[in-house]
Amino acid sequence: MTPERVEDPWAGRDIPALAKATLGVAAFVNLYAVMRVVSREDESIATVASGAFAPDSALLAPAQPAFMLWTAIYLGVFGHAVRVWLPDRAAHRRRHKVILPSICAAALNTLWIVCAQRGLVVVTGVVIAILLVTVWLAMDGVRAEPAHDTSSLVLIDGTYGLYLGWLLIATAATST
Repeated sequence: MTPERVEDPWAGRDIPALAKATLGVAAFVNLYAVMRVVSREDESIATVASGAFAPDSALLAPAQPAFMLWTAIYLGVFGHAVRVWLPDRAAHRRRHKVILPSICAAALNTLWIVCAQRGLVVVTGVVIAILLVTVWLAMDGVRAEPAHDTSSLVLIDGTYGLYLGWLLIATAATST
């Protein structure tokens, strides 16, 4: 008796265009928000809310150079958004496991930036906790399906790994 072959439910199915577009828009908004802060068109996150988000605002807050990781994270999320538009038959399962948490993470990150710039410190604490869970779920999807190429390894594993690590530190720093 030969075992029955189980078909891959994602075989030949790509991410819906709406999901791809949503991730792309959210990633672009994140990049745009950061560029406004860097270009000094908006107040720096470190200076809003009476310095509540400054590097020296809490006992566990990371030093200023650590904030440069955000550039890598935002570029990685944007790269991931571009990558999902490229054809890749080998990545269907992985893409389906990671796309929804990725979209939510990018949207929540934008919400966090807006709340921080408005001085809503308590709300940012709630948003960062939800963001932490969302990125954790993205990494859970990453662990379930190993990367099959370098771009996937860098743009998904690397980006969301950095993201999760930063959020763990930021959540701990926010609660001190």
